[in-house]
Amino acid sequence: MQKKILTVFALLCLLSTQYPVFAVEQSVSTESGQNTTDGDIYYSTASQKINEQSSNQFNIHIDPEKSISMEGVDCQNCTPYHFTYDPVLSEAMGKKIYAIPSAGRSLIAQDKGVLILTNSKLGRALWSDQDGFNVFAQDQAYIQKLILDEAEQAKIVQIMQDHAQQAKTAIEARYVKLNKQATTNIKLPSKGIRNSALHKQVISAAEKLAEKEGWGQFIVEAYISGNEWTIVRNEQNDEPTGRRVSGVIIMKNNNDGLCSFQLVQFFQPYDNGNYYAATIESFDSGQQRINCSKA
Repeated sequence: MQKKILTVFALLCLLSTQYPVFAVEQSVSTESGQNTTDGDIYYSTASQKINEQSSNQFNIHIDPEKSISMEGVDCQNCTPYHFTYDPVLSEAMGKKIYAIPSAGRSLIAQDKGVLILTNSKLGRALWSDQDGFNVFAQDQAYIQKLILDEAEQAKIVQIMQDHAQQAKTAIEARYVKLNKQATTNIKLPSKGIRNSALHKQVISAAEKLAEKEGWGQFIVEAYISGNEWTIVRNEQNDEPTGRRVSGVIIMKNNNDGLCSFQLVQFFQPYDNGNYYAATIESFDSGQQRINCSKA
């Protein structure tokens, strides 16, 4: 009997290290009066803390594609956890996903009668060693098998890795699609003054500023959109100090490959009869997304 107890203990340790089972440590505040109605009884692979009370047996009520509420069976006057349906992640993963965004928790309706709670940043990152899960099932025998069976534990880990990969890929593709749709009708300002030497100067000015400010963006293009310069003069003696003209810089993000443009004012300082290399004096707009094919 003692050997059997030690074996169970060793497997539980394995479950919490190599194949981490996740339990929510902190309480999540919910509005008072949101007590759950009687739902189905679920058992968990690890004790789950809800409102500072740990339990491994839960009353879970599922309102399909709306919400899931969860509370310990023996919890008295507890405010349950309420997970809200996430249609975007659900479409991306092909599973019904419910979440508490403020707590960074997601509940996956894996199979009929089986739920997986995770702290993984689904849709934003791949599965990592910092992520964990807790499995809830109506079948108590399945939960007991999962606790003791390394092969079953490994299956859940693989499932979570696959979910994280699928979610991230799908959300990124959706983002690119929406960005393309949103930028289809956006047009760049027409080019104004055309001069090859000035063109090189404004590109250089944009590149230097991007590097200095750490934009994390590659300068695709920069050009003058204005058709004439505005002379800038010293307020004291009316002597010219430089000239400015409106322009455009086009950037491509290093992290996601999306493009944007920004309206700017280029400035050329003046001294002793000469105009010197152009700089970016100011911004006339924030960055606006644009289809990279138009950049």
